[in-house]
Amino acid sequence: MSFYFRGGTLGDNVSMINGIEEYYLLTKQPWGKMFYDMVWGQINIQNDKTCNILDFGSGFGITSEHYSKNHKVIAIEPNPLMLEKRTKGDYEQLAGGIEHVRAMPDNYFDFVICHNVLEYCEDQGRIFKELARVTKSKGYLSLVKHNKEGKVLHTAVFNEDPQKALKL
Repeated sequence: MSFYFRGGTLGDNVSMINGIEEYYLLTKQPWGKMFYDMVWGQINIQNDKTCNILDFGSGFGITSEHYSKNHKVIAIEPNPLMLEKRTKGDYEQLAGGIEHVRAMPDNYFDFVICHNVLEYCEDQGRIFKELARVTKSKGYLSLVKHNKEGKVLHTAVFNEDPQKALKL
């Protein structure tokens, strides 16, 4: 199994951007779209074959929709507010959390995506073990997390508040 890891350490405790609505609007901005384009470019899942993909903590379904054009995607999201705003695509959406992963067979997914999720979870180790378990031995587990440096930059540039950014 190979790992993609972007961002800071798992020990960082960075809070989510204020409110689901603000976060949703951020994904629609050019810099929000740029984030997804950069991540997808680094993951580089080939479109020449169908892969089994798990999108754990799928949020608004942006990544699930993107990959469902060429692959079989199962998306898992526990937040009902995010599910209300999710993009519709040709993917299976499950409402809930790690309990769905526990019910899945070992070595099933070619790619497991867990982006901007673990930093908000209580038992990161348990979740990581479950995600690794369902990833094929030659599969990939992609981890991305929000990080403090990004929050500081966002506060200074987009919120135009460098003084607040210096205090973070």
